[in-house]
Order: sequence, then structure tokens, then C-alpha cells
Amino acid sequence: MRQKLRGLVGQRMNGAKDLITPYVTNFPPGSHSWTPPEAGWYKFCAWGHGGIGNATGSGGSGGYCEITRSLAPGQTVTIVVGQCPFGSGATNTTITFPDGKVVTAGSTDGATAGTASGGDVNLAGTAGSTSITGASGGSGSGSGGGAGGAGAAGTHNGGAGAPGVLPFRGGRGGKGNASSSESAQGATPGGGGGMPASGGEPGGDGLVIVQRVRITP
Repeated sequence: MRQKLRGLVGQRMNGAKDLITPYVTNFPPGSHSWTPPEAGWYKFCAWGHGGIGNATGSGGSGGYCEITRSLAPGQTVTIVVGQCPFGSGATNTTITFPDGKVVTAGSTDGATAGTASGGDVNLAGTAGSTSITGASGGSGSGSGGGAGGAGAAGTHNGGAGAPGVLPFRGGRGGKGNASSSESAQGATPGGGGGMPASGGEPGGDGLVIVQRVRITP
């Protein structure tokens, strides 16, 4: 016997769902003000800059923070992204939300590891070397940690890789005593500089990536 469906009059069995338009943007070193294009949940991924490698050791990597927040149009998020300097100290990467919440991905200007605080995920950087052994740098922590830079023939150490969480990756560390086809500079975001043949090599700059993960109904 055929039965009628009740209570479904005027409804579709396979209703169409709203599609989320992809939205990803990133912020290089400097100070920025950002306002969300529409109400929704946004994930912020932040790295501090890596440290400088020199004749006595290799650079450590910056810290990594990740946080997801609900935001509405008209609200302003202040973003400061650190850039690896020569001799002027470390500038942390910070994200300040409208309610005063602050997330900090710490930077470093030498072999120490950058710190991390305030996020849903907080990963400290990896320390660089303070001796000369020709060792490769340590890898960054997390599922997207960057590789440490390769050491060179017992004489120059590689820089530390930066932490990260997939699908985004931290920067690799710079190679020790790099040849012209390679680089002793740490990769952005956050990789530590390797030990150069002479002078100093900077680490990778900081970076902030903002990705919309859900639209608020």
C-alpha cells in the first residue's frame, strides 16, 4: 500500500546550502588595522620573526599562535607584525581584538626561542645554537613545523625551523655557511638565520594569516 508523506508539503528533500566564499588574507611586517568583511568566525595564525645568525651561533625561530574568534563588520582588529632587524632588538607579532584580548607570537633577535601566549594554540620557537659544531638546526614544532637549516662541514650551524600547524607551515632555518645557490637567511615566517661565513644573517620575518572558517547565521 502506498503511503503519503505528511508534514513535508512545500519543503525540498535536498535543500540547497549556503556556500562560504573563501576568504584568506595575510599581513607582512608593519602595523595594520583590519575589519572583517562580514560577520563570521575567523582564524588568525601568527608568527614572530626569527633570530640573526652570526659567527658564534645560529638564530632561533619565532613563536606561533593560533586563535579563532567571532567578529562582526565594524569591529577593528589591530595587528602588529615583527620584522627581523640587525641589532635593534626583537619586535613581537601581536593581535589585539576589540574586547582587549591580546595574542602574542614572540620574536627573537638571537639564538633564544620566541615565546607564544594568548592563543587557542601556542607553540614556542626552537632555540638556535650557541656553539660552532656544524650541526643542523632543530625543526619547528607542530604539524606544520619548518625544517632546520643544514649545517656545514663541522664549521657552521644551521638556523632553527619555525613552528606551525597545517595547512600553514613555519619557515625553514637558514643553512650554515651557505653557497651562492642556497641561503643562510631564515625563511619567512619565523625561521632562524644560519651561521654565515662572515657577518650576520637575519631570520625570517613575522607573518599573520587571517582565514574565515564560518559565516555567522
